[in-house]
Amino acid sequence: MRFVVYGWRARLGLIIPANNTVIEPELNKIAPTGVSVHATRIWAEGKSMEDQLRSMEERARDRIVELGVAEVDVIVYACMATGLVKGLQWAEAFASLIEKDHGIRATTASRATVAALRHLSVKKIALVTPYPPELSHLLLSFFKSCGFEVTGVRNFPISDLREVCRVPPEMAYRLGRDLKGVEFELICIMATDFRTVEAIEALEQDLAKPVISTNQAILWQALRIAGVNEEISGYGILLRNT
Repeated sequence: MRFVVYGWRARLGLIIPANNTVIEPELNKIAPTGVSVHATRIWAEGKSMEDQLRSMEERARDRIVELGVAEVDVIVYACMATGLVKGLQWAEAFASLIEKDHGIRATTASRATVAALRHLSVKKIALVTPYPPELSHLLLSFFKSCGFEVTGVRNFPISDLREVCRVPPEMAYRLGRDLKGVEFELICIMATDFRTVEAIEALEQDLAKPVISTNQAILWQALRIAGVNEEISGYGILLRNT
C-alpha cells in the first residue's frame, strides 16, 4: 500500500497565542485536500498589553526555527491583537524578516486581513469582534491607517478573553445581522480565537454582502503564497473566488 505524506501540496505553519484552540480546527476544517496545518504556541508574560505582545514576539523567533524544521511552506504569525497595536508596517517588516533570515514566505493575521479587504476592493467596512469596547480605538485607528472607513462595530460582552474560544458561531451571525441598518460594503469578523467560519456563508446570503473573518483571510493568503489556487465553497466569497 502506498501512503501519501500530509501536506503534499502545501504545509502551513502557524504561530499562535497559547490559549487559542480555534484557529487550528477551523483551518483544518476548510483547507483543501493536500494542505496540512501545523501550529506552535507562544505564551504572553507581562502586566501591560505592550509587555505581553513584546514577550510573544520575542518567543516567536524560536517558534520560527521549529516550523522551519517541519519544512513548512508558509509561516503565519496568527495574533491579530499584535497587528492592531503595532500596525501594518510592523506586520510587513516581521514577515520580511522571516523570509530574509529563514527563507520561508510569511505573513501575519493583520496583514492577511488587510490583503483580503483590498482584494475585494472595499472601503466601507463594519466590524464584529470579541474585543471589548474600550479597545475600539485600536480597531478604528488600524483600519483608518490602512485606508478603510469603519462605519459600524459590534462587540459582545465578555469579561475574560480566554473565554472567546467557547463562544459559538451563532454569536458572530447575530452580531452581523444586527448591522443590517448600517451602511457598509463588507463585514469583517475579527480575532483568531473566535469561532466564526460556519457563520460566514449564512451572513453573506442573508445580508447580500461579502463577509470575511481573520482565520478565513489567513487561510486565503497562506494558500495564495503557497501557490494553491483551489476554490473552496461554503465559506464565503473570498475563498470561493480565489
